[in-house]
Amino acid sequence: MYDIWKRTFTQVLNKGIILEKWNRKIFWVIQQPVFDYFSNKYRLGKLNYNKKHSSVFMTYDLQPLGADLHLKLTDMVSSTVDNLFDAFRKNDDIPPVEKFVE
Repeated sequence: MYDIWKRTFTQVLNKGIILEKWNRKIFWVIQQPVFDYFSNKYRLGKLNYNKKHSSVFMTYDLQPLGADLHLKLTDMVSSTVDNLFDAFRKNDDIPPVEKFVE
């Protein structure tokens, strides 16, 4: 999961800045467990949907339907780039320098 988000979060921030400037939206379609990891890792808290936000996350999960699996929308939340960047910057999951050097 970390490998997914270390690349994706940069794209979310970069593209979010552009879309906010253009007053447009970008939709990130993400499987629910992957979004949950992202939300927990960066301590985003409970996000809600705000139609004024440009960065929209639509989460899906796989649901069995007979012998097949189908995507089912589980949630739609949004954020500003500033809020996402603050979460990224204030992530307290950073070890003390001594532990890192060790």
